[in-house]
Amino acid sequence: MRNIVTLLKFETKRLLTSKISLLYAAIYGLCFLISAYFYSVYGSEGSVLVTANGQSFAIQHLQASFLFTGVFVAIYASSLILQERTKGTIKNILTRPVTRGEFWVSRALSLTVFVIFISFMMVVIGYIVGIACFGWGDYMEFANLRYPPVEGVFQTLNAALAFSYAYLGYGMMALVMSIFMDQMITSVTVMTLLLMVGQYAEVLPNLKVGVIMHQMLFYHIDLFKASQTVIAWNGFVIGLYIVVFFSLGWVTFRQQNLKV
Repeated sequence: MRNIVTLLKFETKRLLTSKISLLYAAIYGLCFLISAYFYSVYGSEGSVLVTANGQSFAIQHLQASFLFTGVFVAIYASSLILQERTKGTIKNILTRPVTRGEFWVSRALSLTVFVIFISFMMVVIGYIVGIACFGWGDYMEFANLRYPPVEGVFQTLNAALAFSYAYLGYGMMALVMSIFMDQMITSVTVMTLLLMVGQYAEVLPNLKVGVIMHQMLFYHIDLFKASQTVIAWNGFVIGLYIVVFFSLGWVTFRQQNLKV
């Protein structure tokens, strides 16, 4: 357990101090500013915004960030395995009193930290851009529902957690994919293609619930619109992705011949 915590602390510190995190923040900020500009010029028809105020801005942009966030998660998940392999440091780590199982668990936990981190990063940047462009406003509006300010903040944070939960299922797929790849660019490319193709599951009403890309797009919205039964079922589907791919990675990584 101590080894897992040590590896997790190292990865978390690297995440918080890396330049790539600043790049992600800059990309989100730029996209949000463009969205605010198009709303000011064309209204709601030219933007994902429905209600233009700081309280509503952040939550309304979660779904719109689907592609960028999916790619960022794929990049990070792939780097957790392949960065150590391409640098030749993974064997050095595993020659210490760190088992392959502990290393895999630390990677899965690091991925969990990342998806939560990037989700809340979006919320914070969304609030900053929304307030700067439109002011705070009197209420938070989302999915045709209105909430007073304090409750609106809690609802936004709850949606961000649901958003990160769905992306963790996708990220676990990317983490497993990286085990079978020799280059990070290959792993990220495959996961990005899956991300783009997976969107078309929406044309299959009977199957789309079982596709993780559908959950990435709609799970946080379902919290506001769907019944508790539907929310619980969708949460189970996402959890199944996480458990199945974590277990697959656990078994595969422990048996794999590590090439560097």
